[in-house]
Amino acid sequence: MFVKKATSAYWRLVVYSAVIGIVVSVVDMVYHVSRGYFIVNSFLSSLDYLAVNAIVNTALCLFLTTVIYVPIVIINFIGRKEEPASGSYLTRITWVVFFSAFYFVLSLNVNIDYLPRTYSAESLIGNLVLIALFFILAIFSTIKSPRFFRFVLRKGFYIPSAVIAVPLVIVFLVFLAFYSDDKIPENPRIDGPNVIIITIDALRQDRVGAYGLGYVETPNLDGFTAKAVKFEEACTPSPWTVPSMYSMNSSRYPSVHGVDLYHRGSEEIIMLAQVLKSHGYRTEGYVANNLLYSERGFGRGFDVYVEQGDIGALVPFKLTAFYRFMCRFRNVTLKLLRKPRPDTTKWLTDKLVSAFSRYGESNRRRPLFLWAHYLDPHNPLTPPREYIHGEPELIERALDRGYYYAEISETFEGNERELYVPLYEAEVRYLDAELKRVFKAMEEAGLFEDSLIIITADHGEEFNEHGRYGHCWTHYDEVMSIPMIIYTPDVEPGVSGYPASLVDIMPTVLDYVGAYEPPGMSGESLGPAMETAAGGEVPDTGKYVYLDQTSQNLYMKSVRLRPYTLTRDGEKEYSYVMIDDSIHKGPDDIVQDPDPELFDRMQTALDRWAELTATEAEAVGDRIEIGLDEERKAKLRGLGYLD
Repeated sequence: MFVKKATSAYWRLVVYSAVIGIVVSVVDMVYHVSRGYFIVNSFLSSLDYLAVNAIVNTALCLFLTTVIYVPIVIINFIGRKEEPASGSYLTRITWVVFFSAFYFVLSLNVNIDYLPRTYSAESLIGNLVLIALFFILAIFSTIKSPRFFRFVLRKGFYIPSAVIAVPLVIVFLVFLAFYSDDKIPENPRIDGPNVIIITIDALRQDRVGAYGLGYVETPNLDGFTAKAVKFEEACTPSPWTVPSMYSMNSSRYPSVHGVDLYHRGSEEIIMLAQVLKSHGYRTEGYVANNLLYSERGFGRGFDVYVEQGDIGALVPFKLTAFYRFMCRFRNVTLKLLRKPRPDTTKWLTDKLVSAFSRYGESNRRRPLFLWAHYLDPHNPLTPPREYIHGEPELIERALDRGYYYAEISETFEGNERELYVPLYEAEVRYLDAELKRVFKAMEEAGLFEDSLIIITADHGEEFNEHGRYGHCWTHYDEVMSIPMIIYTPDVEPGVSGYPASLVDIMPTVLDYVGAYEPPGMSGESLGPAMETAAGGEVPDTGKYVYLDQTSQNLYMKSVRLRPYTLTRDGEKEYSYVMIDDSIHKGPDDIVQDPDPELFDRMQTALDRWAELTATEAEAVGDRIEIGLDEERKAKLRGLGYLD
C-alpha cells in the first residue's frame, strides 16, 4: 500500500512538473522576446522554440522534485510517520520547485544583464537579495496557518532543507557558470568604443570581391570594406578552425596554447573577452560552428556565449551530463519530426540583429564586445539554389554532391572543381546577402559611430591547387591567406600591405580601447599600420609571419616573407621547401634555386621561432585533455573532422 501511494503521489508531481515547465517556458520566452534575445519570425518557429524549452524545463522541474521527494519517501518508509500521498508536504514540495524554477530564470537573467562584475560587491548583494526573495516566496507559499511552524518543528528538516538547499545550489551554479574562470583582477572601467569581431569559416581571401580577383560578387562586404582598412597580406596561424580561433582570442600560437579536438585551453592563458569584461564591457559570443564550444575554453570571459543548437534555458548547465542528455533527447525528437537541417547562417544573422538592436544609443549602459562566428562557407555545402550560378544540370549535380562534402577526401574522383567550387561560391554569395541585414542593424543601432569592427576568417580553403580539397593539412597560400578588414570611425579607409596575422587581433583591440595588456601575447597592434594605410605607403619592415601546426602534423611550421614561404616538416628532420605562393601552379611553384642568403635568414628565423614557442608552451603547462561524447563526435563527422 505504501509503495502504491508513493507511486501515485509521484505521478502527481510529474503532472505538476509539466505545468511548471510550461509556465516557466512561457515566462522565459516573453522575457527573451522583450529583451530582444529571441526574434519572432513566425508562429510555428515560436511554437517550436516554446515546445523545446517546455520539454527541457519540465525535465528540470521533475529532476528537482525527485531530488527532494525521494529522500522524504525513504525517511517516511522507514519511520512510517506520514502517508506519502498526503497533500501537506506534497503541496509544499511542489511550491518549492515552482519558485525554484522561477528563481532560476530570474537569477540567471539578473546575473547576465545587470550584475556584470566578477565577484564584485554589487554582484554579491544582488544575489543575496535574490536569495532573500526566494526565502520569502517559499515560506509564504507554504504557510496556511500558524500550525506551519509546529509542522516544521515536528517534521524536522524536510521543508527547511529544501528551502535552504535549492536556492544555494542554484546560486552556486550561476556563479560557477559565469564567473569561475575569470581570474584576472578587475581593471578600471572603460567607457570606450564597442568591439565587434565577425569571423567567417573557410573564407578564401580571393573569394571576397574587395580583394579584386573577381571570382565572386560580394557587394555588401565590399561596401563595408570601402569604409575600412583592408589588409592584403593577412594570414591565419593554423589551417583549421579550433587552433586559429583560439589564437585570435588569446594572441598565442597553436603550439603554445595546445587547443585541438581533444584538448582545451589552459586557464593560465588570458582571453580577450576576459580582459574586456574586467574593464566593464558586456561580452557576448555567438558561434555557428560547434567546434568552438565553451568546454574548450572559448566561452571564458563571456557574459553570454551561445552555440548553434543550445537549449536556451539550460545554458548554465552546459557542463553537466544532464544538459547533454537533454540535448540528445531534443535532437532525437527533432529527428523523429523530420525537421530540416538548420540554416546556421540565418540563425546567426538573427542573433546578431537581435544583439545589435539591444545596443541602440538609448539602451546602451556599457560598451559591448561581441564575437560572432559564421559556419558558411564551410562544409556541408548546401547553399540556397538561387545563389548557385551555372547551367541547371550543373546545379543539380553540384547540389547532389554538396551534401557529401564531409567525405570529399575519400569520394572525390578526379578533378571535380566544376561541382565543388560553384557550391562554395554560392555559399559566399548567400553569406554576403545575410551580412546586409547585419550591417543595417549596426547602422540603426549607431554602432558605426563608436565601434571597432573587424571582419576576418579562420582559414581559407583548397580547391585542388595542390592535390587536395578542404583544409587542415597544408600551409599553402589558398588555405593560409585570409581576408582581414578593420573599421574604426577615426581612421581613414585604405589598403595596407603590412603583414598581419590573427594573433595580432587581440593586441590591436586592447591598444585601440586602451585596455590592460596581459603578458605573453605573441602578436602586435595593427594600429600604426592602419594609420598609414590611407597614404598607401607600406614600410619595408622585413616582418616575418609564422604559420603553426596542422591537424595532421603537430611539428609542421612555416615562415612567410612574401612572396615566399619556407616550411619545416618533421619533428627532428628538416626538409625545407621554398614555395612562391603567389604563382599557384601546383607542385611547380617550388623554387628550385632560392636565394641562399634569403634562405638562410628565413631558416634562422624559423628555427628561433620554433624554440621560442616550445619555451612558451612549457611555461603555459601541459595541455588539458577533454572527452568527446557521441553528440560532439557526430557533429565533427558532419563537418568532416572525424572518420
